[in-house]
Amino acid sequence: MRDEAQIPRAHAGDTMDVRRLCLGIQRGDEASLTWLYRAWQARAIALAQKWSGLNSMACEDAAHELFLRVIRSLPELETTAALDAWMTVTLRRIVLDTLRSQARSDARTRRAAATSLAEPEAASDTSDLLLRIAALQELEREALRLRMTADGTLAQLAAALHVSPDQFYRRVRRALAKLRSMTEKDHD
Repeated sequence: MRDEAQIPRAHAGDTMDVRRLCLGIQRGDEASLTWLYRAWQARAIALAQKWSGLNSMACEDAAHELFLRVIRSLPELETTAALDAWMTVTLRRIVLDTLRSQARSDARTRRAAATSLAEPEAASDTSDLLLRIAALQELEREALRLRMTADGTLAQLAAALHVSPDQFYRRVRRALAKLRSMTEKDHD
């Protein structure tokens, strides 16, 4: 793993007009985006690798997510330092989201393994839970399924259902609340 000082700077010695670059990307100028991609792509992958220790494919995915965020929400920045800071902070958030997603996935796998070793009584509990889940509204069921089984950030999971992250989060919370309510009624 390389020391961060050994990773080439994206804009070392560059005197380009950062504000014009940002405005170009906001307007959808392909040349501006291409320039930024070439300047940052290798650096983003190297930084993601250094910070996380993820495999190269996951680091490439993080770099691609960075440029999706550039396209969607790059602010109008004035200096190279401000652009570097925005890119670095955004990439760091993406890497953290990826690590959290991976941790959730690992935890689900461990829970599934532990459940498969449990007593036969757990099988009837599982079938009861599946019946309760089937009673949920389709959108709640799908949001819950994605949240519990799919890897990705909240924004990525929400995009799969074509809703905002807030709407996705509310659907999952509503589904879990309904499941708790059904369970409490059965135990009363």
